[in-house]
Amino acid sequence: MAKRKRRKKIDPKMRKIYVASIVCLVVIYIFYGYFKGRSNLQFSADVSALINESAKTWTASTFVTGDGTIDLGKDLNFYRKMKDISTSSKEKAKKLRPTVGGIYLKQKTIDYYRISEKISTNSITISEYALKIEKVKKDIQGQEIQAADPLGDFARWREMMIKDISDLEKTKPAPAFKKFHESLIGKLKGLSSIIENLTKAVEAKDTAKIDVEKKKLADFKIESPTVLSEDILKDIVSEQELQRLVSLEKDIKKMTEDLNNRKVEWL
Repeated sequence: MAKRKRRKKIDPKMRKIYVASIVCLVVIYIFYGYFKGRSNLQFSADVSALINESAKTWTASTFVTGDGTIDLGKDLNFYRKMKDISTSSKEKAKKLRPTVGGIYLKQKTIDYYRISEKISTNSITISEYALKIEKVKKDIQGQEIQAADPLGDFARWREMMIKDISDLEKTKPAPAFKKFHESLIGKLKGLSSIIENLTKAVEAKDTAKIDVEKKKLADFKIESPTVLSEDILKDIVSEQELQRLVSLEKDIKKMTEDLNNRKVEWL
């Protein structure tokens, strides 16, 4: 007959140690899952705080119009505030420490503010350029030639034109305004020449020359830039990035809700 295998008896003390070890591991595992869950809630709250703060100024769903474009009627102050918030929120998002489940949410949040920062930065460039054009037009319209001191008026006008031209030459406009920009600088240089010729004619008391230059001055005008809104929009943001901005907002909202529901995480 085959010999029966004798069961190896476990020392009662060792059994207690095994059981205690298993219980300890289970407790650690549960604590770990709870801790990760709490971390999820905290990270979700941090992201929500960023989104809620920027939402006081704009949200992608309200900023982007129904036809997939943006409202070009916002003023410079709006875009400056949007940029400040976007830049600040992007840097704060980079410093967040997500759980494993929040890694993608962190990246999406950074991308969201990266795109909004780009939109606001490019919009500021265009808005500030438009203000420069208005300043030049006002400078020209506000000039008066007094009979008492025409030469003094001409000198002040020329000095102002030199400053305006210098300022514009240092300015890099958005591509949509490049052609207008080059034309404007050329016109202002032409105006400066008219004033210079008029100054010389007055000094020489050349009545005929004065009349010719005065007519040129009277005919001079600066047209407002004729740029299509589609071209302006292209200089601000691409269609793909604009769509992504809206998509990111939806993703961030859904992912923060998902993290809030993961109060315990077994990862």
